[in-house]
Amino acid sequence: MTQTVLTANEMLVIAIETERKQYNFYEAVGPTRSGEIQKAFMKFAGQGREHEHKFRDILADVGGYSPSKSCVNFAYLQGIADSSVYAGHRLGELALKKTLNDAEAVEAASASEKDSILFYSEARDLVPQKDATVVDGIISQAKDHVSELSSLLNKLREAPALLKT
Repeated sequence: MTQTVLTANEMLVIAIETERKQYNFYEAVGPTRSGEIQKAFMKFAGQGREHEHKFRDILADVGGYSPSKSCVNFAYLQGIADSSVYAGHRLGELALKKTLNDAEAVEAASASEKDSILFYSEARDLVPQKDATVVDGIISQAKDHVSELSSLLNKLREAPALLKT
C-alpha cells in the first residue's frame, strides 16, 4: 500500500504559506508598476489573500495542524514552502530587486502561477472532498492569471508604452 506523503492538514499548511509568499510578491511589486500591470498585480494580491483565508478556514475545519504531531514531515514541509513551491525564495528576492523591469515582474508572476497550478492539481485529492471545489476554483483562477499575464507579456513585447496608462 502506498502511503500519502502529505496529509490534508499538511497540504493546507503549505498552501497558506505559499499563498502568503505569492500575495506578498504582488503587493511589493504591484505598486511599482503602472497601468494594466499594476491593476493585475493588485487584483492577484487580493485574490491570494482570499485564498489564504479560505485555506485557514478549511484547516480549522479539519482540526488544525501541530508540527509536534508530525515532526518528521515538518522539515520536509518547510523545505517545500521555502524553495520549490512557487520558488518562494526567488519571489522574495525579486520583490526586493529595485531594477526589476515590467517583463521580469510579469514573467516571475507567470512562473509562480504555473507552479501553483501544478501544486494544487497534485494536492487536490488531499483536501476533504467537501473542500475540493475550493481548490478547483483556485486552480481555475490561477489558469486565468496565467492567461492574463501572458496577454500582458505579449503587449509588453509589442508596445510597452500602451501598458503604462
